[in-house]
Amino acid sequence: MRTATVAGCTLALQGCDTMRHIDKLARFPAVDAEPSFRMRVERDVPFSCPKDKPLFETAVSRTFAERDGRYTVYRGDHKTSMTYDASYTDVCLRLSPQTPYEAVREYLAVLQCFSYHLLCTGGSLLHSAGVAVGEVGVALVGRPQVGKSTMAGRILRCEPTAEILCEDAPAVIKRDGRFWLCGTPFCGDDDACSARTVPLRGLVILEQGAENRVTEVSSREAMFHLMEAIPRPLYDGGASEKAVALAMEWIDALPILKFENDGSDAAGELLLRTLRSKGWFTERTTHL
Repeated sequence: MRTATVAGCTLALQGCDTMRHIDKLARFPAVDAEPSFRMRVERDVPFSCPKDKPLFETAVSRTFAERDGRYTVYRGDHKTSMTYDASYTDVCLRLSPQTPYEAVREYLAVLQCFSYHLLCTGGSLLHSAGVAVGEVGVALVGRPQVGKSTMAGRILRCEPTAEILCEDAPAVIKRDGRFWLCGTPFCGDDDACSARTVPLRGLVILEQGAENRVTEVSSREAMFHLMEAIPRPLYDGGASEKAVALAMEWIDALPILKFENDGSDAAGELLLRTLRSKGWFTERTTHL
């Protein structure tokens, strides 16, 4: 069994030793003896969808069923099923014989279910690049291939106090009335991740552009981007409602900017100058 503490939650993973990027969990030593999130993987389980009428079936061959307070999602094209409780604290992933890309399936299942668990506690993973600058954190949010990792690297080259917390899915949690940006092991194929936690100072929405320009962003546009960046189970309406409420809370509490940029070193320098001029890096705080 592998254990790790991520974003203040202790994970216990059983049967996940071949999971993609399993080695990164070693950077997040467990601090609690009692896990708050458990997940086990059962392999070579004969696959069969329920015979009774499912609650609904989606266009990607997912079938959802409920029994005795536990929920199961069956995915026919990948021949997998996932059973969990209402708060995603106890999850079982079942893989049929010869499931394609097993290590990737395990990794994505852990990432997704852990994010769903955080949603139940008022936090979430955020599809972004999380960067600590001094004593505060900034999340670079954007669609895939928009250049989040590139811009994080530009900031590191321009700012000696900067550190990448996670290049793909850092966590945002709320403690003592404040939002905190947490490093996680879910950094995809990149190696940059840290167990450090810092206060979240603000969000920057990245877009590609021919020139470098930082502008204010409307609440409506911010909501659109955040709802794309917060992982949530589309088959669970309650979780989607929590994601909307969480995004609205971030929009009300945090400064959010849009940065159209060309991905150059000059773009990174401009972003840092702008954030400094707005006082993002002047606050002195302590770690969680």
